[in-house]
Amino acid sequence: HGTLMYWYNFLGLFAIGCLNNLNYVIINSQSQDISKYFNEEGNIGIIILANVSMGLIVQSANTFFLQCIPHSIRISVNGLIGLCGLAGVAFSMYLPDIRGYIISVISVMAIGTASTFGEIVILGYLKIFPNDVVSGWGSGTGMAGVAGAGLALAIAPIPMKYRYFVLFPLSILYVIIWFTLIQPPPKDLRIDAKKKQKDLIDGKVTDGVDSEDIQVVEKATKTEKKSLLDNNVEEEIHSEEKPQEKGIKKIGSKIVWGIQFFFISLKKSWWWSLNLLAVYWFEYVIVYGCANARTLEYSVQEEFVNVVDEFFKKNAFYIISLCYQIGVIISRTSLKCFKIRQIWMITVFQAFLLFFWVAEGYFAVTPIYLLFPLAIVVGLLGGASYVNVYYLFLTNEDMTPQEREFCVNLCALGVTVGITSSSFTTTLLNWTIY
Repeated sequence: HGTLMYWYNFLGLFAIGCLNNLNYVIINSQSQDISKYFNEEGNIGIIILANVSMGLIVQSANTFFLQCIPHSIRISVNGLIGLCGLAGVAFSMYLPDIRGYIISVISVMAIGTASTFGEIVILGYLKIFPNDVVSGWGSGTGMAGVAGAGLALAIAPIPMKYRYFVLFPLSILYVIIWFTLIQPPPKDLRIDAKKKQKDLIDGKVTDGVDSEDIQVVEKATKTEKKSLLDNNVEEEIHSEEKPQEKGIKKIGSKIVWGIQFFFISLKKSWWWSLNLLAVYWFEYVIVYGCANARTLEYSVQEEFVNVVDEFFKKNAFYIISLCYQIGVIISRTSLKCFKIRQIWMITVFQAFLLFFWVAEGYFAVTPIYLLFPLAIVVGLLGGASYVNVYYLFLTNEDMTPQEREFCVNLCALGVTVGITSSSFTTTLLNWTIY
């Protein structure tokens, strides 16, 4: 019975992890077609911005106002939000003017909200599960990038008026899997927060951590593991900690980071966090801004060398997105093979690629087939920066556990700011150079 429950939950968490992020990736990959359909090719950045715009609001709402609502209700509502978002995009295609474009942008905001909300709700629920089961969630979210870009390519031949109806079953399946495949362990076998903290320090548990960081935690020391766990478990653990750093105060059951602590931690972490922000900024401009400008010509081209040439050129934007996601998933699993401490080298290399892609989007001199492996390189650099920055924080002996916790949050904020900035940069490029 225990083995059967394990596989039920592992497969369930893998599937729901993939489905949770799938529509987010599909919309990013479809952003060129959506913009072209409404004659808004210069505003592809608005689609990317809409997909991430509600992240901080949703995270705050879940943390401060929705904790008393059962997880199953929140997941059900989240599935409905995602379905409404897809429905809005689908029906907006029947209004091929500015009205339809506005509806599609609002609907994309709902899809991005569902992805963010689902992730934070499920991560909170996973605290009762053993680590070997939780790894299914990490594998699922990692697969969502490649699967989403691949599915976006697969549905590309479907006319826009019918294309997004095909995705409706994904939101329904999302809720069905939650209620059928994911079974909470019996109460006597559940992992509570306090026990999980002890097991993590002893090297027995790595769950409760953001999915892409699981492999990073496996390399951390006892103190480092404790600091990362503290970023994810309930407030009852925080209430038992005794703040020792300057600028930290204890108010009731919460640890409050003061201004002095903020500046001390920021001084130790700003360089790595800034590099991570920059890498995300550059890669999103490349993959969704420059690639869009470079591949638009093929949508109106009528003559091709052969059928294969027509397929690759007409679907070049999708293929670039898929190649990028392949690079990301490869490099995010590379930490066990090698580590990069000179993070700035990754940022500089990505900056050179950005300059190349910006020029390529304007001059279009490089054969399109050479851009596909270059997109993999962009993904490799982005994923490598992500895992290595987190690893450097976790293995920095000059940081206290509370400082590491702050830095993990700062990194997450940097990623969001980088993606948001890229959407504005993409729009600016389309309005000026392109």
